[in-house]
Amino acid sequence: MLYHRSVTTDERLDRLTERHEALTQNVELLAIETHELKSAIAQDAENIRALARIAEIHERRTTHIEDGSSNLECPVRTNDARPHDHDCRSDDDYRLRYSR
Repeated sequence: MLYHRSVTTDERLDRLTERHEALTQNVELLAIETHELKSAIAQDAENIRALARIAEIHERRTTHIEDGSSNLECPVRTNDARPHDHDCRSDDDYRLRYSR
């Protein structure tokens, strides 16, 4: 014969408290992971924008080469709203670097 002991109210409250604490810890971990993922996404977005700028510069350069242009000036225009972040010290530096 099996003896079934009834669970007291205190025991039920203890189990519920343990579950609540475990759930609270899980929510805290999820919040931290979400914050880390948002930071990683923001960094990825910045990297993608930088790659797009590089691709644009490369496209301008190859267009100049394909058109037979011997003038390899810095392809980034200074009238852009955002400052460019590549290295175009002088036309000579640019020709040496990219005319290969």
